[in-house]
Amino acid sequence: MMLNATLWIARTDAAWCDLQDFYGFWKSLYTRFRRCGTKF
Repeated sequence: MMLNATLWIARTDAAWCDLQDFYGFWKSLYTRFRRCGTKF
């Protein structure tokens, strides 16, 4: 789900808060995305 949400954001060039409800709460996904980015 996280990968699909990230790809949707990249493909549509939308803000994280515009993420569809299907993917879950946007702030949780954004936090997970940020944590992944700091590991690499």
